[in-house]
Amino acid sequence: MTTTSKAKLFPARQCCSRAAKFDSPGWKTLVTAHAVLGSVVGTEEVVWARDLRHLLTHQNGALRTESALTKFRDLDAERDEDEVDHAHVGGKVPLGVPRALKILDSLAAVIRTADAPVWALCWSRSGRADWPETVSKLHEQKCVVIDPA
Repeated sequence: MTTTSKAKLFPARQCCSRAAKFDSPGWKTLVTAHAVLGSVVGTEEVVWARDLRHLLTHQNGALRTESALTKFRDLDAERDEDEVDHAHVGGKVPLGVPRALKILDSLAAVIRTADAPVWALCWSRSGRADWPETVSKLHEQKCVVIDPA
């Protein structure tokens, strides 16, 4: 493989062309690819935020179980609230501005750590020198498809 080989950092069913439709790689592919690059994107905070997104998207934000209540309850936000406004099973997950900003800050911290090795691979001289080896590792882990064209 030469450094001019094209590598698509996506599963085989996806395309890297700008004109083609772009689908994001799956979560497991992202976690594996970042592990190869030396960063961790599957942190406890990210997994929690992904679970919250699932609850908000697929369950309309409803706290259906005690475990969901325990996981997503925001005790800090409830301190100044009346008892009737506290989170409860059957109610909605509390998501105020301070909590949303805290979640986004946590995700941003993970992105900052993950961005450095990706940038280095693409733009630094040492990263470009390591490109063939790194792409081979990504290919072995089924994170990329090598397009010989």
